[in-house]
Amino acid sequence: MRRWFAADHETVGTLYLALAAVLLVVAGAAALVVRAELFAPGLAILAPAEFNRAVTAHGMFAVFGVVVPACAGLASRIVPAMAGARDMAFPRANALAFWLLAPALVLLAAALYGSPPEHVGGAAGVGGVVGVEQWPTVPADAAVMFAGGVLLVAVSWMLCGWNVATTVWGAALRTRRWRGCRCSRGRWRSPR
Repeated sequence: MRRWFAADHETVGTLYLALAAVLLVVAGAAALVVRAELFAPGLAILAPAEFNRAVTAHGMFAVFGVVVPACAGLASRIVPAMAGARDMAFPRANALAFWLLAPALVLLAAALYGSPPEHVGGAAGVGGVVGVEQWPTVPADAAVMFAGGVLLVAVSWMLCGWNVATTVWGAALRTRRWRGCRCSRGRWRSPR
């Protein structure tokens, strides 16, 4: 249990990749439900509101639950080694970025499945495109939960990106040149 809350880059990267693998199964299941609905014309496995929820769940968990954690996990595990650093520049910020994803994904799931659908579109199940024109049909609590979840994912992603950039920059400054940093592969020449 103590290892789960460690701040070293390998543990946090592994947690990111494990979360991405679990949510890959969730997003894949939602995609299978959508494909089953579209298998034959007139086949009605789901109600229209539930179909919109499945489409939204697939897109939301595929992007916010698979792509974001997988990229962050790979960056967290690989970038320090490539840059020649022992760890990320701010290891606790790296761990915080991961642990912000948990409430973000809970908020996103609650926005989808937290309240029963009153009409087509349901809670935040607005279908393939989450655009401004659909929000008048979404209940206010679901819209706030969805926006809060997206905001937490964005803050987590920015923390991770800032930490990766700082790690690479710090490693390059320690070597006093960009060519010493294995990230650049020696193609950029410093001015003389």
